[in-house]
Amino acid sequence: MASFYICISRITSKKDLAIGTYYGNRGSKAEKEMLGMFVSSLPIRITVDPDTDFLSFVRTIGREQLSVMRHQRFPYNLLVNELRNEQKDLHNLIGISMQYQPLQWHNADDFDYETALYFSGYTANELSVQIQERIDNGTIQLNFDYQNTLFSLEDIKRIQSLLLTILENALHHPHSFIRELDMTNTREKQKLLYEFNKTEAVSPKAFTLHGLFERQAAFTPERLAIRFSGGLLTYAELDMYASQLAAHLAARGVTNESIVGVLSERSPDMLIAVLAVLKAGGAYLPLDPAYPKERLSYMLKDSGASLLLTQPGCSAPNFSGETLEVDMTSLASEKAENHEFTPADGGSLAYVIYSSGSTGQPKGVAVEHRQAVSFLTGMQHQFPLSEDDIVMVKTSFSFDASVWQLFWWWLSGASAYLLPPGWEKDPALIVQAIHQEKVTTAHFIPAMLNSFLDQAEMLALGDETSLKRVFAGGEPLAPRTAARFASVLPQVSLIHGYGPTEATVDAAFYVLDPERDRDRLRIPIGKPVPGARLYVLDPHLAVQPSGVAGELYIAGAGVARGYLNRPALTEERFLEDPFYPGERMYKTGDVARWLPDGNVEFLGRTDDQVKIRGYRIEPGEIEAALRSIEGVREAAVTVRTDSSEPELCAYVEGLQRNEVRAQLERLLPGYMVPAYMIEMEQWPVTPSGKLDRNALPAPGGAADAETYTAPRNVTEMKLSQLWEDVLKNGPVGIHDNFFDRRGHSLKATALVSRIAKEFDVQVPLKDVFAHPTVEGLATVIREGTDSPYEAIKPAEKQETYPVSSAQKRIYVLQQLEDGGTGYNMPAVLELEGKLNPERMDRAFKELIKRHESLRTSFEQDAGGDPVQRIHDEVPFTLQTTVLGARTEQEAAAAFIKPFDLSQAPLFRAQIVKVSDERHLLLVDMHHIISDGVSVNILIREFGELYNNRKLPALRIQYKDYAVWQEEFKTGDAYKTQEAYWLKQLEGELPVLDLPADHARRCEVSLVTRSHLRWIKRLHQAFTSWHEKTEAHCTWCSLRLTPRSCHA
Repeated sequence: MASFYICISRITSKKDLAIGTYYGNRGSKAEKEMLGMFVSSLPIRITVDPDTDFLSFVRTIGREQLSVMRHQRFPYNLLVNELRNEQKDLHNLIGISMQYQPLQWHNADDFDYETALYFSGYTANELSVQIQERIDNGTIQLNFDYQNTLFSLEDIKRIQSLLLTILENALHHPHSFIRELDMTNTREKQKLLYEFNKTEAVSPKAFTLHGLFERQAAFTPERLAIRFSGGLLTYAELDMYASQLAAHLAARGVTNESIVGVLSERSPDMLIAVLAVLKAGGAYLPLDPAYPKERLSYMLKDSGASLLLTQPGCSAPNFSGETLEVDMTSLASEKAENHEFTPADGGSLAYVIYSSGSTGQPKGVAVEHRQAVSFLTGMQHQFPLSEDDIVMVKTSFSFDASVWQLFWWWLSGASAYLLPPGWEKDPALIVQAIHQEKVTTAHFIPAMLNSFLDQAEMLALGDETSLKRVFAGGEPLAPRTAARFASVLPQVSLIHGYGPTEATVDAAFYVLDPERDRDRLRIPIGKPVPGARLYVLDPHLAVQPSGVAGELYIAGAGVARGYLNRPALTEERFLEDPFYPGERMYKTGDVARWLPDGNVEFLGRTDDQVKIRGYRIEPGEIEAALRSIEGVREAAVTVRTDSSEPELCAYVEGLQRNEVRAQLERLLPGYMVPAYMIEMEQWPVTPSGKLDRNALPAPGGAADAETYTAPRNVTEMKLSQLWEDVLKNGPVGIHDNFFDRRGHSLKATALVSRIAKEFDVQVPLKDVFAHPTVEGLATVIREGTDSPYEAIKPAEKQETYPVSSAQKRIYVLQQLEDGGTGYNMPAVLELEGKLNPERMDRAFKELIKRHESLRTSFEQDAGGDPVQRIHDEVPFTLQTTVLGARTEQEAAAAFIKPFDLSQAPLFRAQIVKVSDERHLLLVDMHHIISDGVSVNILIREFGELYNNRKLPALRIQYKDYAVWQEEFKTGDAYKTQEAYWLKQLEGELPVLDLPADHARRCEVSLVTRSHLRWIKRLHQAFTSWHEKTEAHCTWCSLRLTPRSCHA
């Protein structure tokens, strides 16, 4: 179990874990002899401290298990209620569980039998691990039951492999610190570090950016270089103007490492100035005129720039150095001369781009020529431009995406089109420019890409467009946006780019494939560009296995020099590469994971987490869920602190907020559903085209008002009154959410009962969850929705008993399942030899007579609470059938049917004749009257009764335990256990969301089982895998054979 905690801690990147386990909860001898639902499901909360040694950690878990065992009497559902009363919004408190079960052969006269864990095909947990150990031979088998709506079999195999690796390392090095226990084996490390990063840098044709241009200008001087509004320039003309300006710069002392500010809108003057600075040996500092003057002044001062180049008409900020106006017209009038400049080399500074900083002031990223040249030559290698290509320059040159737009086309003799200033904000003008100028290559921020697609779709560009490739980057690309792109522009390649400025523009690319990416929750950021390496590491710089989240590090030829004038920050973020001595890597702060195909998936930021009502939340996960909703074109999530407590606010485009909320509540737990939903028609963007989150509107009354709205008709008036009676916390408006008003599943059950009495309509419990407002539920009532089960009325002349807390929980869950078989406990027993059906029938009837649980039904009392009724006699017939042409699995599956909790017995049995000497005995009980121990008792006593053995009388029955538990809840022992659990689960509750392939849905899911078997010793892994695909049937959960049959 210690290894499992470490494994889950590594996978989820969390130290505070609560993993569930199961306890028999049968303290006395009498309890151990009766049938009933005793089992306790309780969380063991442990902090995984990386600086603790493994053996000490094992002892800690052992002590905690003993403590939990001493407090296992406290009912789980009451624990949940107590936590809710403390205003804690619980999300699957036990989302991951582990349990141990020893197995051994028993005999009962003529029979040998073995018990094993059952598998029903349903689970409330995302992942449940059962450890089964054969006592006789030491064989251990792990069963992994998992929700196949969340995980694939490959995901579970990876978890199994990780667990095995940790176990093996712990067995060999038990005194190691937890942080030293590697869970990535040698083969996996080789693949992640070297095979997935097998990208060689492409040899450049020049070692500087301007060298690449000068080489092409000498080769194709008359070829068109740039087009812009009102003119064009050839390579030779652009080279001439830049050289003339460079001479002026050199005369003013610009040389290697000199930083020169360039303040300009997108224009030929801007490109001439940038190229001139590079030719003179200096480095350019791009300054966007749209920035506040204070920010521009700070950047000039912080960079140490001594010279500022400005475009005519630009208002310069406060600057103590020299300012020089760049005018192409003036340069054209100067006499062309040959100039000699201080030569720059690959190690010389090429540009400084400022990005936002955590201190509130921007930080300058210093990039050298060799890093920029490496990136551009690699880009040309991956996506070769021809001389006929036209690249649209539309991104502000103060952002690094402008680097390839300004320089890439130089490498092939292609040309660029400079989009007029301001046009980048208007999709219609962008489409017009692409069409008129025959643009082949463009870049979009995902937020703008949807708007561009609107125009492209409206004008039916399709096959008519000149576009060949579109790059999307700067923000995560939504799968629906990618799918829409493929539909609107099927002939155009869409490339998702990823990379921080510190890694020189892009470190990874992913080429979209509509078929392959159809069902993705997230679009990958791709594979490393030529010359780059990507690492996903844990906080101790250990390699994270494939599929496990960690921080993304970038190494290789594109890693920038560092932060300008920030040595401490540079040392913190630019680290020595532990895998390539002598090289460096950049610590991105991004959370990512490797996918099995060698692509990397971006998951969010390490500093992106927010805490809402005690829960740590990644807004990026909510955004991904929003983008997965059909009809949502774009989405963003922020945290608003306008009120006394922080609240999540979602901004969506494409659907009305009520539709979005309804679907999002099916995708995410309640605590992750934003309190506010704001519909957007136009998104605020920064000068670079990125979403300007600071400019998003604050939620107001019109956005998502949570104000009181009075009932409008008789139905809503009656329903509001019922809610007030049940909730007891003030007036209820028709838009109030039942669960936001501190309603829960048991109160919902009481509400359903009151609705039935008031309206004479049976509303299924699940409808309260699906329609949690008065308005929504009133619609259901008016439509006369009928319950799939028959309404139960209390019997006046028969006594009833309270149900136990465990039974109450199962009762509510069964109502939610709406007549399914998720809480059946089926078993298949194989019988060999002659069979006596009469004796079997008599044995079962004796069992029913002996155990009141087999004669119990359930109903609701006048207050809407579930109660149990004990019947003196119940009908039972041992069914018989012949296997015939069916398979044994088909016969077992056909036998399992839903139970009606109001009809006893909640037990059935059937004999299936396979041959004269072989039969199957199928038995099924509902979980509300049984647990795993009960199954063992049933089989053991069946064997005794079949052989005419007398069984000792039972001193107590399960109803006695339920009555006792009601009294227990009023005593001091209960308060002691309550205090223990509230102490264990105080503060922020750990939420363990394993990385999943699909969005989480708050509903019962089909579960699949995978087996991992260890023979004799834990670290000897048996390599065969088995996936159980029958979702509704347990096969060979129990085996019953004549004694002569070998085990």
